[in-house]
Amino acid sequence: MNALFILIVSICIGILFRYKDFFKPSGKIAGATVLLLLFVFGISIGANSYIIENISALGIQSLLLAMAGIAGSVTAVVIIRLKFKRDKQ
Repeated sequence: MNALFILIVSICIGILFRYKDFFKPSGKIAGATVLLLLFVFGISIGANSYIIENISALGIQSLLLAMAGIAGSVTAVVIIRLKFKRDKQ
């Protein structure tokens, strides 16, 4: 619940101050933060012995899950594009 509250407050602050020069470098800061989070996530995965011992099984499951997500996204895009094409005619 706290994370959701912080997200909502930060969105409101962003909307209020979106044209101020103070927030212009926030895109670079956000990118650096994402890279830092990925780095820390990689360290935590490497330190987890269960994940390292079962990497082949987990890798296959992850690959299948990712492929299913991609297939669902592509299907949704095709359906939406067909719907908008009909609406234009």
